[in-house]
Amino acid sequence: MKKYVVCPDSFKGSLSADKVAGAIEKGILAYDGSAEVVKAPIADGGEGTLDALVPRSERIKLTVRSTDGTPVEAEYGII
Repeated sequence: MKKYVVCPDSFKGSLSADKVAGAIEKGILAYDGSAEVVKAPIADGGEGTLDALVPRSERIKLTVRSTDGTPVEAEYGII
């Protein structure tokens, strides 16, 4: 059995890194149904970083102020 490690970043504006990894896994398994696929989504520190690092259940949403004082919605995660 072959083992594949899939570590994509997000496709900005269209798919999260987790969804990209799932699509790649689906393609690998269509080619080789006996393969073991390990998904490890990554991020470069920009858009999608929180998605790659923290499950949805471990996030806290809150209202903060931007640099000009305007209220904006933000979230952070606990690892």
